[in-house]
Amino acid sequence: MRILVVDDDPEILSLCVSVLKETGHQVEGVDTGEKALGKLAYGWDLLLVDVTLPGMSGLDLADKVADSADVIIMTANPALDSSLHALRAGVFDYLPKPFTIDRLIDTVRNCGERGRVSSSAVREEFLVDRLKKASQEVAGLRTVESFFSRFCGEPVSRLMRTLKEEPGHGRKMDATMLFADVRWFTPFAASVGPEAAVLAVNKLLAVVVAEVNKNGGMINKFLGDGAFALFGCPDPLPDQCAAACRAALGIVSEVEKLAQAALENGQTPLRLGLGINTGEVLAGLLGTEERMEYTVIGHAANVASRLESISRPGQILVGKDTYDRITNKEMFNLQTLGPKELPGVPGFVETWQLLPKP
Repeated sequence: MRILVVDDDPEILSLCVSVLKETGHQVEGVDTGEKALGKLAYGWDLLLVDVTLPGMSGLDLADKVADSADVIIMTANPALDSSLHALRAGVFDYLPKPFTIDRLIDTVRNCGERGRVSSSAVREEFLVDRLKKASQEVAGLRTVESFFSRFCGEPVSRLMRTLKEEPGHGRKMDATMLFADVRWFTPFAASVGPEAAVLAVNKLLAVVVAEVNKNGGMINKFLGDGAFALFGCPDPLPDQCAAACRAALGIVSEVEKLAQAALENGQTPLRLGLGINTGEVLAGLLGTEERMEYTVIGHAANVASRLESISRPGQILVGKDTYDRITNKEMFNLQTLGPKELPGVPGFVETWQLLPKP
């Protein structure tokens, strides 16, 4: 089929065009209804149109092409008034947003298999049924998306909805990794019991999450009594090295407040050791079809992890690649520690300690 995709969201437009081309269709994409009108002379079998467009709406565009092509409406808010308008415009089907790649392919394939629906009665029955299903799907997707975002972070939740990669594949990205791990946890847990230990660790991890999020990073995973955060992945982040350093300083500052409060209450204080490094990694799905997770793999990530492993309580260690990439070093108090031998890392790694500004 010859398909014209109309959507002002560049990510969705690019996704639809690339996926439909891969499935053997002739596809073009535009971002406004006016541009779509300018393309009508080329002849299309199907228009895949977002309802909300700048200027001319998707339904108004459907009105103008109803006699020449089938129309599938993409919408995040299926409603009765849009259904009635769609019926008058000869719309073929709804594609609820957010949608999966499989759903996109199936909807377009169903359009090609059914052919044009000339009977308004048949079309009305079909569209009303699809409206009900689309409304249910959107409600369900929002619930699932909210749940998924809570456990893996909004950037990865958004990415996973459209990711086509199979386990073991990914894309090379430039990222800054931050590892944080609790110090003295084993003796602490033995002295207070499991419930109090979990509560104390959760307080520390809440600090890590808050500071990472505040500085544009993303928690990739929790590692027992520690955390692994990414800056510049999966979304690019300007000056990601400085952002990671600001997050680390904020973490140490807030954790120190918790430690002082614990001392005042006669409790054993907990602190974190942190490591930061920057470099090229492979970002993608790791695991099997039964269970997989989005993560990064590469030497740069290993160095960040090893820096954390040798850091003292309350200490932030920074690798050379991160240090070199900080554009305004006067913002930070970075003291060289010279070359360090890291467990499992060949050779020596130039290392800096990040301290609060005096």
